Amino acid sequence: MLIPYLSTVYYALVSRQANKDYLSAMTTLHYLGLPEIIGERIMYQINVNGDERIDHDEFVDFFVQAAMGSKL
Repeated sequence: MLIPYLSTVYYALVSRQANKDYLSAMTTLHYLGLPEIIGERIMYQINVNGDERIDHDEFVDFFVQAAMGSKL
């Protein structure tokens, strides 16, 4: 149940951006709404490959792990 929900959230956030099929790191940082230092640390963990863009798999994997404590 969690993975389809997180996929829907990801694609809803992507649809708010113009002409992109991924979330930029700065946009995700804005959506998190956390203090800068905490948000940057979380972005570092979400963005596994360090390419300044949050792909679907990175987004879903991070939040599943955050909610469940481990990957499926």
